[in-house]
Amino acid sequence: MKDLITIGLPSKGRLRDKSISFFNNSGLKIIQSEKERNYFGTIKDKANIKIIFLHAKEIIQRLGDGTLDLGVSGLDLLKESNKNFQEKINIQKKLDFGNANLVIPSARAIVHDKWHSWFNDPETNRFLDYGLFPNTPEKQIDFLSSLQEPGCRRLVLLIVPKDVGHAIGVVSLSNIDFIHRSAETAVVIGKRPSAKKSMFWAIEAKARIVQHGFENLGLRRIGGGQAMPIAIWQNYQLLFGFRPEGVKRASFAKGYEVFDCVNSSCTYDDYLRVKNLRKGDYWPGAASLLELMRSVPKTSIATLVQEAIDDVVKKFTKGIKLS
Repeated sequence: MKDLITIGLPSKGRLRDKSISFFNNSGLKIIQSEKERNYFGTIKDKANIKIIFLHAKEIIQRLGDGTLDLGVSGLDLLKESNKNFQEKINIQKKLDFGNANLVIPSARAIVHDKWHSWFNDPETNRFLDYGLFPNTPEKQIDFLSSLQEPGCRRLVLLIVPKDVGHAIGVVSLSNIDFIHRSAETAVVIGKRPSAKKSMFWAIEAKARIVQHGFENLGLRRIGGGQAMPIAIWQNYQLLFGFRPEGVKRASFAKGYEVFDCVNSSCTYDDYLRVKNLRKGDYWPGAASLLELMRSVPKTSIATLVQEAIDDVVKKFTKGIKLS
């Protein structure tokens, strides 16, 4: 018999399921042992292959120290690992598992994931139109019903991270106009198991629904807006073809606070340009996105746009008499 080959696979969640499906669909059927609490397995008719189910981060560590021969884990975890491990581990194939699923909402999300409660959280809704009045399960059910009405021009999908297993937010296309072929997009993260991961889940969800809008709905323009205090996100939207279009003054109010908002949009041509540069992948994956984000300047482009507009208006109106 040849030397034993040890393979590490994720031990829980959709990453585990996707990994098992990948092997099974490749003609390598995984047989799991019930006697050992499913932590070990084998490959049918491959006596020299041993499967160990581990945490995704431990898979990286054990590939680095040589106690695993092969493994399935996240590129983002590899990028965050010890530099010595990164030098020792060879990437044989990138598997398009993604980090989050977009799921059609149902009443289950209200009962089990407390979807309605996200819109009662002051921090979540600080720069959103929600949170002015209490949201209840009954109100959320009414909202859910409205999405299924004929003529509804809104698409709302739940964000379900593959390593979490429950909904943590929503992403949407609203004001869908099939005459002008345009829509507005927004993301709300209601639960944050991890601040860093939540950021990537939000960006991936937006990229996925924008792609759906262009590829499946035939849209030509998708826009959005943000209050200036959180407009730094406009910087990262540049990585997906979105460009600032202008600033709406004093257009968002919450309590006694009033804020300017920056608007941005991505056209179908912008989308194709980004997609072609990434060889067909609009969403580049979390690890590649992390590298791309490092190239983005720290200065807020929204602030620069606001200052440029103010400067132009000030110079243009300098000689204009109002009385």
